[in-house]
Amino acid sequence: MKLSEVMAGIGGETLRGDADVEISSVQYDSRRVSPGSLFCAVKGLKSDGAKFIPGAIKNGASAVLFESYEGPMPSGVSFVKAPDSRLAMALAAANFYGHPSGRLDLVGITGTNGKTTTSYLVRSVLRTKGSEPGLIGTISYEYGGKKFPAPNTTPESADLQALLFEMASGGAKSAVMEVSSHAVALKRIAGCDFKVKVFTNFTQDHLDFHGTM
Repeated sequence: MKLSEVMAGIGGETLRGDADVEISSVQYDSRRVSPGSLFCAVKGLKSDGAKFIPGAIKNGASAVLFESYEGPMPSGVSFVKAPDSRLAMALAAANFYGHPSGRLDLVGITGTNGKTTTSYLVRSVLRTKGSEPGLIGTISYEYGGKKFPAPNTTPESADLQALLFEMASGGAKSAVMEVSSHAVALKRIAGCDFKVKVFTNFTQDHLDFHGTM
């Protein structure tokens, strides 16, 4: 897919380099970059991914998405600036994977407590339709008879879109996802098309992250 197609509709970006360069993957970890990757230098709470741009380029990145970067911009690499790197990465990943959530009946469950229990109950209901729903949550990520440990309740956006793509491509008709409050605040679910949204409850957890109720 061309970089211009990956970045379509995101808005606010400025380009230095070739807009038609071919993109082979969307990555936010410079160690996972391979030739043809779009490296998304996400601005985090404690660290700015921009400092890993040179390493990503060394590993073969064809394009770099960033929010703020003052370092060298070598020829042969396209650079895209966006006002919100997290939002831009989420939407770029959705574009790259062909908006896989639109191919699924996607159920999102958020709230302080009860997300995991509710997700398993919903999956049980969906199973009565005769297909095996995908599952994304605190305990594991599951689809197509495969089960993986869950590093996060809700995956980072680029990983999430890849996971939804694998589910849809593997024949899943629906998916159930726990959506943490962190994932909402960090825009990990941007670009997701939810068929149903579930809210369980709201209590005084995670105030170290959110600050106030």
